[in-house]
Amino acid sequence: MANPWESDNCDEIRAYYSAYYIPQAAALWCGVPVEVLKQILSQATETSRNIYAHPKISCLEPRCRAIHDAIDNNKLACGRDGKSPVFDSEDHVAPERRTVSRQDLKEWIVKEFPSNKPEFLFDEVERKTHSAINAESFRALQVDRDALQRQLQSAKESIKMMELQKYEVAAKLKQYEERLKCLDNAINPRSEKTYLNIIGALLEVVTGTFKGETFTSETQLRDFIEEKFDDLRGVRSRTTARIFAAAKRALNDDMA
Repeated sequence: MANPWESDNCDEIRAYYSAYYIPQAAALWCGVPVEVLKQILSQATETSRNIYAHPKISCLEPRCRAIHDAIDNNKLACGRDGKSPVFDSEDHVAPERRTVSRQDLKEWIVKEFPSNKPEFLFDEVERKTHSAINAESFRALQVDRDALQRQLQSAKESIKMMELQKYEVAAKLKQYEERLKCLDNAINPRSEKTYLNIIGALLEVVTGTFKGETFTSETQLRDFIEEKFDDLRGVRSRTTARIFAAAKRALNDDMA
């Protein structure tokens, strides 16, 4: 298994100190891939000294001119055949022998053409970043964005949970409203009279006139009340069966 340092071809480092002849730099700026660079330039025509035009690459000639013009006006340093850049404008370098370093060319393009970032000079982050924002600031913004996205996801989950709780509460509220409505209907004057009559009859059976009577079932008790208190409202066996059942449910609910 190869060690990491044995497989690293240092492309980024090599590119940092690379130098290009003017037609090469112009063609790469136009987006010509490195592997076909020689072929493309061999098909180009020299329109003036070291300025080339290509029938299918319209930007080649103007970019050759722009680079030469920047060198002539001391806006872009050039070297001679790839050697160290010459900064003294009086030190003449023949146009054919002019070369520009990758870094100098990159800085010049950033300054003069901030919206134009060719792939051979700028990485993906730099191409997607506004000229006023450097790569470090862009990455910091990405970190902030990721944190905000996580917060947004958490907020969405919280909202979903609250909505579920809201539905549960609404269902409970509806249930309570229905129970309250039943209670309102149950405690009207007529119903109240029925309840009081049944309670009164039970008291008579348990502690009053009929004390000592025994019953083997609830049915016998209801029938007895209906027989002895037939003149009272609500003491019919069917009514007392319903009310007894409701009373048992209420008692069980409270004892649960």
